[in-house]
Amino acid sequence: MHIISKTLLKRTGEPDDIARTVLFLIADAPYITGQIIAVMAVAA
Repeated sequence: MHIISKTLLKRTGEPDDIARTVLFLIADAPYITGQIIAVMAVAA
């Protein structure tokens, strides 16, 4: 069984996924401070 089939979104994460999160925090969430954004990975 391929590891991607075990992930919730059925795809690999891309750098753009992190970039969109950072852009959201910079542009649309000025009141959010001191948060930890967990990036989960599945190891084979």
